[in-house]
Amino acid sequence: MKQPVEFRNYKPVSKVSIVILNFNGKDLLSMPLDSIEKLNYPKELLEVIIVDNGSTDGSIEFLKIKNVRVVALKDNKGYSSMNAGIAKATGEFLFLLNNDLALEKNCITELVRTYTTNPGIGILSPLILDTKYRVMATRYISRSYYCGGTHIPYKKSKLLPVQDAAFVGLIFFHKSLIKKLGGQVWDPDYFLYAEDLDISLRTHMLGLNIKQVNTAIVSHVWDGTISKYFSSPTRAYLSERNLLVTFLKDADMRSIVLYSPLVILARTASIIRQLIVMDFPVVRAKLRAYTYAFVHIRQILKKRRAVQSRRVVADSKFFPKLCNEKAFIKNILGIN
Repeated sequence: MKQPVEFRNYKPVSKVSIVILNFNGKDLLSMPLDSIEKLNYPKELLEVIIVDNGSTDGSIEFLKIKNVRVVALKDNKGYSSMNAGIAKATGEFLFLLNNDLALEKNCITELVRTYTTNPGIGILSPLILDTKYRVMATRYISRSYYCGGTHIPYKKSKLLPVQDAAFVGLIFFHKSLIKKLGGQVWDPDYFLYAEDLDISLRTHMLGLNIKQVNTAIVSHVWDGTISKYFSSPTRAYLSERNLLVTFLKDADMRSIVLYSPLVILARTASIIRQLIVMDFPVVRAKLRAYTYAFVHIRQILKKRRAVQSRRVVADSKFFPKLCNEKAFIKNILGIN
């Protein structure tokens, strides 16, 4: 991946706030914190903020000996707790991370200079590399408003330095995006799942681009933290609820009309599939998620009005390009 001359001559001048979300991750925190110490970005231009979601494993005590700011919350509010860390950030750029990863030394430098040399950027994401199997994580969305991730072999020589992305989980952005999104990055009602899709769609509808920077690499250990603390029915409920709310809130009216049959059909098929394997707790969880959307429709429509009032471009300008129905069908069929 040969870099343009202006990239090679870039000198960092912008402060970056790295916000890391933690919940009972004492044994993981050394990984991101140690990697930040090894970054080739000027230390005086870095700010590290740990948002702790009410950990009980000694995380807070561990962090007291680290050179970081800690935002300690009493209750676990999921990913929406990132809003508390964002509010404390003083950097020109913000980089939101999980606690189970490590940044390669040039990660921040690559992200900052990519943003500053490419107009029209809303969000950047690093390349996420699985530490065990050396595969890249990529994400997709279907017109049925189901989404997921796939893993492909990491072949550095075949990658462009920067490529388009449908939606991303690790987000790097300029602080000006916060105001453009209405003053709040994460929807506080999501807790877990689809929060990354929501912010990505709201960024796309502003007419801004989302890119993956393949020269900025983050290694992820995939420790399965979520499955440790949340049962399969709980995960199914949160995922189904948030994806459906995202559709009702973020899609424009043309997309609502066009994709509603697919949204309904896909969820009907999902229920049937779970019935066939007799996973009744998950069936009940999914039905509860659909009920939530019906019961809270007024609240969802209120959010929709706020989101749509900031829209600059129609879904037709970007959404079809983000969709990967082939990956969605393979996932349904269990094909790797």
